[in-house]
Amino acid sequence: RGSPPSMALRRGASLIQRRLSAQACNDHTVKVVSLLPSATEIYILVEEAYKEMKPMEDEKQAVLIGRSHECDFPKYISHLPILTDQAIKETTDSAAIDEQVRSTLSTSTSLYSLDADLLRSLKPSVILTQDLCNVCSIDLAEVEKAVADLPDRPYIVSLNPYSLKEVMDDIRTVAKAVNMTKAGERAYMSLENRLGSLKQMAKEMASSREEGAVNVAFIEWMDPLFVGGHWTPELIEMAGGRHPLNKAHSKSIAVEPEVILDSDPDVVVVSPCGFDIPTTLKDWKRIQNAQWWNELRAVREGRVAIVDGNQHFNRPGPRLLDALQFLIGFLHERYDLIPADFPWSRPPTI
Repeated sequence: RGSPPSMALRRGASLIQRRLSAQACNDHTVKVVSLLPSATEIYILVEEAYKEMKPMEDEKQAVLIGRSHECDFPKYISHLPILTDQAIKETTDSAAIDEQVRSTLSTSTSLYSLDADLLRSLKPSVILTQDLCNVCSIDLAEVEKAVADLPDRPYIVSLNPYSLKEVMDDIRTVAKAVNMTKAGERAYMSLENRLGSLKQMAKEMASSREEGAVNVAFIEWMDPLFVGGHWTPELIEMAGGRHPLNKAHSKSIAVEPEVILDSDPDVVVVSPCGFDIPTTLKDWKRIQNAQWWNELRAVREGRVAIVDGNQHFNRPGPRLLDALQFLIGFLHERYDLIPADFPWSRPPTI
């Protein structure tokens, strides 16, 4: 009589894991290249959890051996070889960047280049990348092409989250790929516990607000105007707000200024994708002097925040929980709840 289906599935999964482990572990070390900033942060989180545990017989240590040009956190990885570069050289003018992006994509499939020779010379066991957004990072097809002819092809992990749950699940995905499953579970549970505490904090803040959920306009690009999507509306809702300009788990979308004006937000968060605060301030005149902007009630009442869009909100990794905590504090005017090192500021006055 044949084995029960559940047993066959377990055997199949075990065989796949053994093959993956054999492929990923040369000399008992998983050599990891990350081409995605959020994946780098997830890997580091798992690695730190591993260091806190006693070494497990069935888990091998891993090492990060290469990164993308955008992988900048934590700072101590800055010495690692850089494997990517970007075609867009304009870095401060949002309209000019948008024009260059559209022009480049009309003649090319990618905004980024990959140093394939360097990648092959590093001989990684695992490559962390993405296939969610061809504007945000090197795409999966370029990576697959670069390693297609290698005798020992690395295991490629593509992370494509649209929700906070999928971001959290990516911790387990990365941990399994680099053979640190138990450490990944430890890291996952630590963030899950923190998320529970933040949800309770937001619930308490919201229960004392008579006006209902805080109406938020989250601006992700200034020219043309884009409003946040993916996990961002979800974070806003968790914090006790609502984001009528776009649905949770949908892509970011372009809107006309009148749409934002008609939504009459209680607060506005400006967090341009890829821009830190100084870069955003250099381009701030685009909206600061616009009539529609100055007609917003939130602007007149001083309920506007500028957030580092390079480090937070647009980077689907562990620090999304810092972004959630910021939202809880900012939306409910409990600024003491915002993490002390969270990168945000008030806009400059005219």
